Amino acid sequence: MNARHVDDRGTAMGPRGDAWQILVDSASDAYVSIDAAGIVTRWNAPAAEMFGWTREEALGSLLAELIIPPEHRDAHLLGLQRFVAAGRGEAVFKRLQLPALHRTGRRIDVEFTILPVEDHATGWHFHAFLRDVTADLAQQRYVRLLEHVALAANEATTVEDAVRACLATAQQQTGSRFAHAWIVDEDTGQIASTGWWTPEPPHALRQVTDASTFDPGAGLPGRVAATGEPDWIGDIRTDPNVPRAVAAVESGLVAAFAFPVLTRDRTVAVIELFRSETGEPEEHLLEVMRSVGVQLGRVFERQHAFNEVLRLAADREAIVAIVGHELRGPLAAAHAAAGILVGDQGRDDPIADVLERQLARLRRLVDMFLTAQHLESGSLAVHPRPVAVARLAREVVSDGGFEHVDVTVDGVLEVLADPDHLAQMLWNLIGNASRHGVPPIAVSADRSGDTVDITVTDAGPGVSPDVRPHLFERFARGSTSRGTGLGLSIVRGLARSNGGDAFYIHSPPTGPAFVLQLRASGASTEPDTAS
Repeated sequence: MNARHVDDRGTAMGPRGDAWQILVDSASDAYVSIDAAGIVTRWNAPAAEMFGWTREEALGSLLAELIIPPEHRDAHLLGLQRFVAAGRGEAVFKRLQLPALHRTGRRIDVEFTILPVEDHATGWHFHAFLRDVTADLAQQRYVRLLEHVALAANEATTVEDAVRACLATAQQQTGSRFAHAWIVDEDTGQIASTGWWTPEPPHALRQVTDASTFDPGAGLPGRVAATGEPDWIGDIRTDPNVPRAVAAVESGLVAAFAFPVLTRDRTVAVIELFRSETGEPEEHLLEVMRSVGVQLGRVFERQHAFNEVLRLAADREAIVAIVGHELRGPLAAAHAAAGILVGDQGRDDPIADVLERQLARLRRLVDMFLTAQHLESGSLAVHPRPVAVARLAREVVSDGGFEHVDVTVDGVLEVLADPDHLAQMLWNLIGNASRHGVPPIAVSADRSGDTVDITVTDAGPGVSPDVRPHLFERFARGSTSRGTGLGLSIVRGLARSNGGDAFYIHSPPTGPAFVLQLRASGASTEPDTAS
C-alpha cells in the first residue's frame, strides 16, 4: 500500500512550526518517525519516557541502535530497503507487537502500526505511535504459566516430574535464562540443591550451586525459605547476600528472583530463576509466582500423604505380625492355664473365674482383629464344608456364657461354610444382641431354595435410623456403644467370603433381626474358597 502527504514546506515531517511537535507531545503514546535510512526525525516526550533517550539524543540517530534488539536489526534495515525500492511492504498499516530496548538494556514489548509517507523532496518517512504492552503481554504469559503449572501439578505422579515441568514453563514464560530448584530439609531447615535445572547451566554455575547449602536467611534461596515470600534481586552485583554472585556474573547473569513452594505449614522447596538483564521487581510476576508455589506445593502434599500411607501400611503389617505371632500364642497358653486353674480351684473361686473370662475375651479380640485385617487385605483363607447350624449355634451360646438365648433350629439343617467363620459370625451376632438388645434372644434358621437364613432377634427397639445405613461398616457404632465397631463388619465380610451375605431387618413389633444368609449344604453352586 502507498500513502502520500506533503506539507507546506515540501517535507513529510508534519505541519509548519511547533504545532505538530506540541500535538505529538500531548499524545499519551510514544511517537517516532524515521526516514528511509532509519534515521530518527521525530521523537516526542512519551517516546523519551518509554525508551529513556531524550529528544536531543534520539534525533539524527539510527533507530536500530536506539531501541531495536540486536537480533532484529538486520531484518529492520532490510525491510526499509525493500519498501523504499518497491513502494510497499508487508509490515505497514498492520498492528504489530515486537520487543524493543530501553536505554538501560531492559527489554519491553511495544505495539504499533507503521504509516509510510512520501514526498518528492525528502523521500519516504515512516511514522508510528507506540504503546508499551509489556505488562499486558506479561500478564497473559503469567496466566498461561499458572495454567500450565496447575495442569502439571495435577498430572504429575512424582514431585520431580512436577518440579521439572514447572521449571521448564517458568523459564520460558518469564523470559529467564535458567531455572533451578532447591529442597528444604524438613528436620534441619537447611536448603540443598536438587540438581534439577532448565536448561543446563554453565559448568561453573552448576558446580558452585550443587556444592552449596544454605541456612534459612542466607542467600536468595535461604531468604525465600525463611520468609515464605517471593524475592527479587534486580542486580546481583550490588547485593551483598549472594554467595554465588561471581559464578552467576561469569555466566552472564545479573538478576534473579525466587519463590517458595508452600504446603499448609511450611516451605518445602524454592524455585529460582536467573536473568541476563537487570530490572526492577515485577509485582504482578511475584504474585503469580506465589500462586505457582501453592499449586506446586500440593504435589508435595500428595507425595507426603502417599508416603504416610505406605508407612502406615508397613506399620500395620508389623502390628498384624506382632498380634499374630507374639500375642496369640501366649494368650492361648494363658487361657488354657486359667482353665486348669479354674478346674483345680472350682467354679466358686471368683478370681479364677474372672481371669478365665477376661483371657477368653482378649483371645476373641485378637482373633477378631486378625480376621478384620485378613478381610481387608484379601488374604483370608476359606475352607467350606457342611456345618450343622443347630449344633454350632448351641456350642457358641454355651462357650460364650450367653444368657436368655433360645436356639430353635432344625437339627438336620446344614450350611456350606467354614465352621470357624460361622462360629465367629454367630458369636458376634449373639454377643451384639446380648450387649445392645433386650432379652429374650432367639436364634432361628430357615431354608429357602439354595440358601439358609440364620436369624438372630431380640425384644429391643432395634437400631436407630441414623446408624442403619452404616451398620456393617468398619468402626460403625451407635452413640452409646462401647464396642470396637468391628463385629458386624466382620460378620458381613465373613459371610460374603463364604458365598453369602448379612443384613439387618427392622420390623416392629416383632423386634429387630440380623440375618446371616449362607449357601445351603448340597446347593448347586459352590462358594469361593478364598477372597
